[in-house]
Amino acid sequence: MKTGFISVLVALGALVSTPALADSKQAESCVRSAMWEAWSSGWSNQAMRSADLEPGGAKHFLVTLDGGRQYAFLGCGDEGVKNLDMMVYDLDGHVVARDYSFSSTARVEFSPTQTGGYYVVMHARETLDSTEPSSVAVAVTYR
Repeated sequence: MKTGFISVLVALGALVSTPALADSKQAESCVRSAMWEAWSSGWSNQAMRSADLEPGGAKHFLVTLDGGRQYAFLGCGDEGVKNLDMMVYDLDGHVVARDYSFSSTARVEFSPTQTGGYYVVMHARETLDSTEPSSVAVAVTYR
């Protein structure tokens, strides 16, 4: 009887410890490379974040931007992301900048006229597998 119980625990442990297909390390590595490239062109880093997204899901990051400064938002999806969309919204919900590419990476530039809060929204518009989560990362750079 003990052996059957242990087998069930081992099987449950295998289910619980099965890694997700979302690969935050891959998305973060991609965005770090983009940050280094931006840094070599005179950009400084303000922040970097990552998140796992359900298929078709979106993640919102609230950032404070200084008026009169130029910002570049660099986004990357893991290998499961075919089309990553990135938009910047003001606090009233208006899109102030967006990415128009069809790629697993995105870049949006924006220069606010006044200091304030903005939302950076990353949306995995299209993924390779519509049933599995994916991972995205974003860096906020400025000059």
